[in-house]
Amino acid sequence: RMDIEQLCRIVGLESVPDQRPDIVALGILRRAEWVRAFIGHHVLLLLEKAEEGAPAESIGRLCELVSNALSKRCAVLWTTRDRTIWKNANFNNLRRFRLSGGKMFQDGEIQ
Repeated sequence: RMDIEQLCRIVGLESVPDQRPDIVALGILRRAEWVRAFIGHHVLLLLEKAEEGAPAESIGRLCELVSNALSKRCAVLWTTRDRTIWKNANFNNLRRFRLSGGKMFQDGEIQ
């Protein structure tokens, strides 16, 4: 189990931001959200557009955290508009779905 300082280092933060959110850069806020999301042991993680607003060079770190959670039998539901995440990430047992016309389809499924 990782502690907060360790998670901060992994995502590229020196420490948890201690300023008001309105004066902290979006990329720092986004990575602080990742720290909060990965504290403790989870059965399910919900990530909604977690990569948006984050520095491009830090997305690989997020993918590593997700891979680590998956290896510990945690289910992860990650919604994103960025298809490159799935092409570049090395996730085992990945199932991709897409929303279309108010319905959810597994990738490859005919509408």
